[in-house]
Amino acid sequence: SDTLLLDRSVNASRRAIALNLGGERGAEELPDALHGLNFRIPVEYRYDAAQVGSVVDFFARTPGNFFLLGDSAYLYALTGRPSAGISLWLHPDLTFPVRGIEAYEDRLLTRLAALDVRYLLLEGKSTWMDVHLHCFPRLAAIASGAPQQSLGRFTVVAIDPARLRRAAGVGQTPAN
Repeated sequence: SDTLLLDRSVNASRRAIALNLGGERGAEELPDALHGLNFRIPVEYRYDAAQVGSVVDFFARTPGNFFLLGDSAYLYALTGRPSAGISLWLHPDLTFPVRGIEAYEDRLLTRLAALDVRYLLLEGKSTWMDVHLHCFPRLAAIASGAPQQSLGRFTVVAIDPARLRRAAGVGQTPAN
């Protein structure tokens, strides 16, 4: 039935970061917002609490919003930034189209420009569902050649807000 199909095709592919209340493991490396939690990350993600702390520290001292291309959406809360994406998570052909990406990317770029996003936060080379920057051609073009900083498994890409606004068509007047 539909429920079984949903469970096999969607639920089975979901992975969650295990955050359990009351633990002490790795507490000295956790950002303040995560103290008191037992922080365990599935092996597939290959980063630790210290790397999460590096991301939180970077955005604590750096103004501007970011778009996370990754699975660790809790980073928006830890950094006090708004969730910049237009999908709850990135799952090809379920939450965004693989073919005909243009309309989706139009909406995404418009949202990123509206939020004055200045950084892309890349979590590894791709997400758990194998979504990578080049799935979004115009966003990849904006990021091309931009300054990058490695924070362990995470990479911060400083994008030009004016270039983002141009790509989104924000603030442009139509030609006569």
